[in-house]
Amino acid sequence: MQKSQLTKLILTVLIISLPCLIAAQTTEPAPLVTDRPDQTESPLTVPLKSFQIESGFIYARARQTEEALITETESFDIGGTLLRYGLLNSLELRFSGGFLAQNNKSEGQENHPSGLAGLTIGGKYHLFMENGFIPETALLASCVLPVGQQELASKKVIPGFLFALGYSLSEILSISANLGGLWDDESPFTSRYSTSLGIGLGSRLGTFVEFFGVKPSNKHMVNYLDAGFTLLVWSNFQIDISSGFSLNDNPAEWFMSAGLSLRLPE
Repeated sequence: MQKSQLTKLILTVLIISLPCLIAAQTTEPAPLVTDRPDQTESPLTVPLKSFQIESGFIYARARQTEEALITETESFDIGGTLLRYGLLNSLELRFSGGFLAQNNKSEGQENHPSGLAGLTIGGKYHLFMENGFIPETALLASCVLPVGQQELASKKVIPGFLFALGYSLSEILSISANLGGLWDDESPFTSRYSTSLGIGLGSRLGTFVEFFGVKPSNKHMVNYLDAGFTLLVWSNFQIDISSGFSLNDNPAEWFMSAGLSLRLPE
């Protein structure tokens, strides 16, 4: 997409969204809860008939050694977007995708794949409200579709699931956790876990620190640590920034992210 076309697209989206942003200030909306910037998905679904857009940019660098072969990867995830729609009071539909550009170096060879890196469709179903020692709980189900650039997208449909839990420790502290996995191209099953501590720094500013990891059934577990901030600009518009790194020496990875979330009312 040419730069002029991208500029026109952004301006069009902003013009279309402006009336919704203004209208959202005249009512008392439900609190804006997003599934970014951390890796831990919230157990809450978006309100009925609401449409939520969560989009951002991720820059990452990784270095991996396998049988004396060193591979260095620099990646730019541009406009990775999650779309969420409240179909029922306890059920949301989800659709996500993004444009990925990579610079790969290995044994003096370089390649630079770029393009759509697959599309994911799925849903989130809210199971339980927080009650005593029982955490708020939701089940997420998804399928990654083999759509996009051949070197970046999956080669088959990849189903996955995730249990999302949330618990309030105090008025300003909360803890969330995810546990699940997916059946991907390179491993019979890849497990995924995450746990995130959220800290409210006022009515609009929040921060988090998080551990997360992945464990392919045929490889060792890779663990990460990240942290970030969220700022609620309006009741239905939030911006965020975060950064993290791998706790393993192989692969050694570092990443940073910035993004925004917007909820359009009924």
